[in-house]
Amino acid sequence: MQDPTSISKQEGAASAFLNRADKALSTKEAAAVLGLSHKTLNNWRCQGKGPAFQKAPGPHGAVRYPLSTLSAWRSEHMRKSTSDQ
Repeated sequence: MQDPTSISKQEGAASAFLNRADKALSTKEAAAVLGLSHKTLNNWRCQGKGPAFQKAPGPHGAVRYPLSTLSAWRSEHMRKSTSDQ
């Protein structure tokens, strides 16, 4: 049986790895990943159309897009035909 403190250290290391793997991008970086203008991504965010994002507290909090969110959003919007909805 493992020592409980050893388990908690392992969980902390795993969490730190996952946080690095799911880097949060700025609007400009996220737009580049998606092949969009950052202005389009800003507009979509205001209209509730674009990918999910994180916003820091406060009226001028930074907006960030986790890479996993961008990947999931792209997957959700894959189409085989222009007639697909």
